[in-house]
Amino acid sequence: MNFYDKTNLILRLDQMIRLRFRGNADSLSRRLGVSRSTFFRLLDDMKSLDAPIEYDETGQFYYYRKVGRFHFGFYKKRYRADPQTGSRFRH
Repeated sequence: MNFYDKTNLILRLDQMIRLRFRGNADSLSRRLGVSRSTFFRLLDDMKSLDAPIEYDETGQFYYYRKVGRFHFGFYKKRYRADPQTGSRFRH
């Protein structure tokens, strides 16, 4: 699996977790179109990036202990002009 495919799967799984999709590892891996072992590798990768992922046995959903989300990509810094000098600075 290349980097692009993996990051897309992580972003999809991140959304499923934030929306508290119901289901165990088997059903969520099917929704993602990956094997159960790949699903757990994705969870491990997300946890290694400090995602506080837990599973609620009663409700049968994964969730984050703290509010957050994943972002992948290159983001340009925006600049704005200083109102007094007209020079540009980062914010």
